[in-house]
Amino acid sequence: MKELEKLIQENRAFFDQHEPAEGHLERFRQKLGMASPAKKPFPIYRMARAAALVVLVLLSSLWLYEHLVSPPKTDQSMTLGALSPEMREVEFYYTSLINSKYREIEEMEFMEDHTAREMLEKEMHVMDSVYLNLQKELAAHPGDERVVSAIIEHYDLKVKVISYMLSQMKEIHELYPHNQKQTGHESTEI
Repeated sequence: MKELEKLIQENRAFFDQHEPAEGHLERFRQKLGMASPAKKPFPIYRMARAAALVVLVLLSSLWLYEHLVSPPKTDQSMTLGALSPEMREVEFYYTSLINSKYREIEEMEFMEDHTAREMLEKEMHVMDSVYLNLQKELAAHPGDERVVSAIIEHYDLKVKVISYMLSQMKEIHELYPHNQKQTGHESTEI
């Protein structure tokens, strides 16, 4: 490189006297345009910044959608007591009555094969699933009198079913007292 500089300095007068040939600058510019610039390696920090920006935009969009655009999430189920004090009293009456009937059934001694208990549990499971659907419907339409009436009718029906099954079990125990579990007194045969 030093030699090139030395050559140019020594021949400076020669280079200053002569002009380049016609069209030299155009050819030079054309060669510059065709020459591909050296490719720089893509820095990892640029990719990381771009990824962080994308994540930030996505999270911001989700937050905005949940808090500003989407309808407020309501509880999937609702009880009558949430509607008014009067409905809370109705609900309390029926749930208290149903719970007392359940306690009566729990205190009864069942036959050895437990068919009555299984039948009652199966029926209550079906009724409870219907009640859950009614609660969801009430949450979706809280002011709908048809849904409120359906829930009250459901409570009434549940009390009737439990009462009927309880009376049937009592009748069975009265007719077949020997099928009841022994409570500490065993009969002795001689």
